[in-house]
Amino acid sequence: MTNPVVESRRTALSGKKSIYDSAFLPPVIPSNKIKFAFNATGRNKDWDFKKLAANFQDTEGTLEDVQQHIKAGHAICAGLLGGKWRSKANVIGSQ
Repeated sequence: MTNPVVESRRTALSGKKSIYDSAFLPPVIPSNKIKFAFNATGRNKDWDFKKLAANFQDTEGTLEDVQQHIKAGHAICAGLLGGKWRSKANVIGSQ
């Protein structure tokens, strides 16, 4: 047994677009590349604080590239810093 009030509401809403419909969202372009920053100045937590904060390089690569930096003992930052010091105020983007 169906409820006529529920059915009329469902019918009224079925034709309306929401912000979650694909008409409102930008197209998704599949990519296996991600953007991140890394610092290769020190290794395995043997860091000078100034070198750690100042020498991050923005790059784009695969998850395998991130793994290689981690295995090499480099520091990783999920945000892009635009060549500036690592700080919340200098993050220009992330993925």
